[in-house]
Amino acid sequence: MWCRWIKRVLIPVVSILLADRLAAQHYLGVRGGYGGGYARFEYVDQTVRESRFLFGWPSGGISWKYFTEESVVGAVQADLQFAKKGYRILENGRFNEETGQYHYTHYVDRTLSIIELPFMWHIHVYLFKQRVRVFLNLGIYASYILDAYEKSGETENWKVLQEGKYRMNSVVDNQFEYGLCGGFGFSYLFGRYEIFAEGRYSFGYGDIMRSRSKYPESLYNRTPVDMINISMGLYYRLGKGGIRSFENPRVRTPKQPWGERMPQGPNKRS
Repeated sequence: MWCRWIKRVLIPVVSILLADRLAAQHYLGVRGGYGGGYARFEYVDQTVRESRFLFGWPSGGISWKYFTEESVVGAVQADLQFAKKGYRILENGRFNEETGQYHYTHYVDRTLSIIELPFMWHIHVYLFKQRVRVFLNLGIYASYILDAYEKSGETENWKVLQEGKYRMNSVVDNQFEYGLCGGFGFSYLFGRYEIFAEGRYSFGYGDIMRSRSKYPESLYNRTPVDMINISMGLYYRLGKGGIRSFENPRVRTPKQPWGERMPQGPNKRS
């Protein structure tokens, strides 16, 4: 079985990746960053709660890009990374008439450790004699929650009353989630290397906890979680060929003197 799989799948794929004609457009790299998360929960009851961004988690992984012959559009990118995201929920809100705002007495922080796989369309343009690439990433992602950590307490001096590992329960929790993602950044190209920096926002569509329609005792109608991340990294271009856009610069037609542009009629015999 394994020999058949190697002959039919692995060897052809490796041969394509190692071909100079195509490998010049494949990039492999590593990335690492720092980010946070935000919960967009919809509750069944009318209890006043408020969601806040929560920052402070690292992320990192590997990345792959493939560029077509087009120098402006026509690239795809896929990442496989480990990341952490989470949220803060403020509870027990009471309205303060003097300030016109709600005052919350308790909070709950939850951190999710995930494996994420984004797949994106990589839109890019070149600047500064094609040594700088400005790009926009748009796509989708899927992720799997490995585990979670939770702490709760009082908002006064942010006193912690309880904390520890949150045990995932298949009846209540969804470990698989998905959504949309988009990022903006720039990179500097030198030789076969590329250094980049990117800011990315992931907009969650999947719920991390089951809704009332699927679990009668649930307190939620929707529980998506977003993630914001700032990352840097390094790519290496496979193969010996140069960047295709460098090899095919735009050809400009030289300007002709005004007299030579005028159409020439047939010569008249004297």
